[in-house]
Amino acid sequence: MKKFMKMLTNARTLTALLILFLSAMPAPVSAQTYNWRWVNNTRSDIVEIYMVKTGSSNWGGDWLRDGRLGSGESFTLRAAVGVYDIKLVLENDAVCVWRRIAHTQQGTWTITANSLQVCRK
Repeated sequence: MKKFMKMLTNARTLTALLILFLSAMPAPVSAQTYNWRWVNNTRSDIVEIYMVKTGSSNWGGDWLRDGRLGSGESFTLRAAVGVYDIKLVLENDAVCVWRRIAHTQQGTWTITANSLQVCRK
C-alpha cells in the first residue's frame, strides 16, 4: 500500500508539473505569410499554377483560376513561409514541376526559358 501511495503522489506531482509547464508555454504562432511575385520571362503563356506544401499528394486548385500569366507578365500570391512543390501548365499543355522550392520571405521568382527545361508534354 505504501508503494501505491508513493506512486500516486509521484503521479500527482508529475501531473501538476506538466500542467505548470504547459501553461507557461507561449501560444502557437500562426505561420507568417509573405507576398510571392512570379514573373513569366518565357515566350510561353502559363495557363495554370499549382502550389502545395512539399509532401502533399493533392495539388489543390489552380492559383490563376480561369486566367493566364502571359509572357512578360507578373502574378503575386500570398503564401505562408514553407517549402513547396510547384506545378505549371503552359499553353501548349506542357507540365513543369519543381520540388522543394523554399518560400522564406517576400520576394520574386522569375520563370525563364531555362526554367522550362523540366517541362514534359
